Amino acid sequence: MDNDQAKGSGQDLAGKAKEAANEMWDAGRDKVEGVKQQAAGATNQAYGAAKDMTNQAVEAGQAYYDDGVQALGRQVAASPLSSLVVAGMFGAIVGWACRARMDHSDYRTRR
Repeated sequence: MDNDQAKGSGQDLAGKAKEAANEMWDAGRDKVEGVKQQAAGATNQAYGAAKDMTNQAVEAGQAYYDDGVQALGRQVAASPLSSLVVAGMFGAIVGWACRARMDHSDYRTRR
């Protein structure tokens, strides 16, 4: 084997090594891309599920609210005077609680 043949064999071996390294690099890059796409898909699925659950909760809450409004309306229509007395008492209690809280906070600031 002369010098040119040895040089050619060395270049051939270096080319094969470079080709193998590029194939491994490309395979690694393709694997990373695949994992990235899987993560994006899983994220989109989780977002869609959360969005559906939120919409269901909103619809259920709206249904409960509507039922409560209808029940309250029927109660007020059935006995308006009693409803007025209850609403007045509720307002008085809330007003008393707010006033008591304000008086208590004034006491702290005066000390």
